[in-house]
Amino acid sequence: EFAVAGNTASSQIDGMIGISGNSIAHACMSFVSQNYGAKNVKRIKKVIFLSIFVVLAIQSFLGMVAFLFAKPLCSIFAQTEEALEFAAVRLRLMCCSFGLCGCMEVVSYALRAVGKSITSMLISLFFVCVFRVIWIKTFYLLNPTFLMIFISYPVSWLLCLIVDIIVIARVMTKLRASFERDKNLKVVE
Repeated sequence: EFAVAGNTASSQIDGMIGISGNSIAHACMSFVSQNYGAKNVKRIKKVIFLSIFVVLAIQSFLGMVAFLFAKPLCSIFAQTEEALEFAAVRLRLMCCSFGLCGCMEVVSYALRAVGKSITSMLISLFFVCVFRVIWIKTFYLLNPTFLMIFISYPVSWLLCLIVDIIVIARVMTKLRASFERDKNLKVVE
């Protein structure tokens, strides 16, 4: 009962912080898709890197504030001391990893913007959903604690980000070659 109340209280705060990263990821998707249409790989890379930098800056700052003031912030939503303890533990863990989630969203949305939306969806689906079920059925059983449940979040974000980066790097290499080939064909015509 207290864990559920604490989780709910904490998720209210981290949801507000998560919106900042999600907003940057959406903006990144718009700019990447514009430069994809313009066949400008250099700008696509620049947009992705700048978006990652902005996400890390904003979410690190907001995460630090939430980490330092976890109990007062969670007390807005949690009524009991027990629920407040659960909320603070969850929020502090999430605060340390918001940047990972934001970076994952930026790269995932960039993949969508260059026409790889199904690939992006499948990667996210596996790591954000399937991986967490696997985590609960394996690692959580080794140490069945409240904290162990929520460690799956940053782990899944990190793994998803790594796979997204590998995929976008390959896509960017293919795009560069394709755009250069198209450019050379236009010159010959």
